[in-house]
Amino acid sequence: RCVFFASGLPNNLISLKSKMALITAALIPSLLINIYITGLNQISDVEIDRINKPYLPIPNGRLSLKSAKMLVCFCLFSGLGIGLLMPKVYTSFSLLTVLFGSAILGTMYSLPPFRLKRFPTLAAFCILTVRGSLINLCFYTHFKLKSLFSYSTKSALNAFKDLIALPLIDLKCSLLLGFFAVFSVIIALLKDVPDFKGDAQYNIRSFTVRLGCESVFNFACNLAVLLFWGTSLSLLPSSVSGLQIGNKSAIMKLFVSVSAFFAGNSILKKKGPVNPKDP
Repeated sequence: RCVFFASGLPNNLISLKSKMALITAALIPSLLINIYITGLNQISDVEIDRINKPYLPIPNGRLSLKSAKMLVCFCLFSGLGIGLLMPKVYTSFSLLTVLFGSAILGTMYSLPPFRLKRFPTLAAFCILTVRGSLINLCFYTHFKLKSLFSYSTKSALNAFKDLIALPLIDLKCSLLLGFFAVFSVIIALLKDVPDFKGDAQYNIRSFTVRLGCESVFNFACNLAVLLFWGTSLSLLPSSVSGLQIGNKSAIMKLFVSVSAFFAGNSILKKKGPVNPKDP
């Protein structure tokens, strides 16, 4: 996503070299925090994963629990440290928000006393907040305002106002958040379908445990189809009209529209033979 958002920066305001520097500066700490979140989740679910995912490195013994804990601690402190200590020209309030916000919510998702993954609504809210809103809004704001070379000098209060206001004044940002909000709901539903047995045994009351594998799987797949087809239909008119007047960006819109249609069609075809109880 760092590469995607940075690619939209105007070339007349920022050079390719500066783009690559911004991408690298945002990508490294973000990847470290992502490793921390996913690693922490696996550490807290070792017993459950012995049932659901015995092939993972901790349950099958390839990685010791002590080494895993050292690794996630290193990633957490390195990711946050890089974000805080890198030169101001490469960082921003938005980047720090996504690093610290993701780390905090990821910790609350996996560890007691919160362990929000026990509660399906709160677990879905965490995924929706991080994957749907926080990551996309903060990265979009970070790269967009960095292109103006004025963002790093703003106070935290003004930066926070920019972060909150951008979806209200930038249509692209609003559409981006809307798409990934729905997509995050799909992730939150589908991720627990293969984990039904372990979650039920350890009293993790996911939507899959409460409603059944088939119901959740079919609903999530149908929602994904509607999301991709809706995206395709929404982009098609503007891309066709843009091609008629020679707008170069219309080619990319048409490509995304066609790709989204075939993605939805592929999900519809491939979900049929899948047994949700043994995916």
